[in-house]
Amino acid sequence: MKIKYKNSIDDLVQLNMSIFKRDLVIQKRLKIKYAIVPIIIIVDFFVVSWLTGFVRNKITNLFLIFCLIIIIPWLLFYPRFAEFQYKKILIKRLKNNIKNDFDLIVTIDKNGIREESENGNVTYCWDKVEEVKDVDTHIFIYISNLNAIVIPSNSFRDEREKNELIKIINENIKRTI
Repeated sequence: MKIKYKNSIDDLVQLNMSIFKRDLVIQKRLKIKYAIVPIIIIVDFFVVSWLTGFVRNKITNLFLIFCLIIIIPWLLFYPRFAEFQYKKILIKRLKNNIKNDFDLIVTIDKNGIREESENGNVTYCWDKVEEVKDVDTHIFIYISNLNAIVIPSNSFRDEREKNELIKIINENIKRTI
């Protein structure tokens, strides 16, 4: 099976956002940031309270309110904010590095997946392919946790052709396991 298509910055953004959501290292770092900020603020509150002798005065109450005003929005909005921030930085970097859409040809046969572009050709044996995912607008063929081939769904004539590609890839992945 041979598929010709163009990849754009949007396609690469979709891929990188998918990797962002599934990469264990990135998710671990996000969870650490998610937890560490409230912990630091709570520790600060107790230090200030200790320095003032745990006196329930207006300063301690105001500082408690201030801490809660920071912690609650952080816990509610940080995951979405981190995703938004990552996407914004990613788009900026991709626009600096990639000027135009680029043509790709992906050939799938019994030996593996061959990706051809103006930059060169890469062949992946079936034992290197980890999984295939069908996301609404794209198909991601994961070669590793941080490397994938992105095929836009609109590059197929119909849904049947797209499902046939996914079936072929899944069969070949299972055969090598």
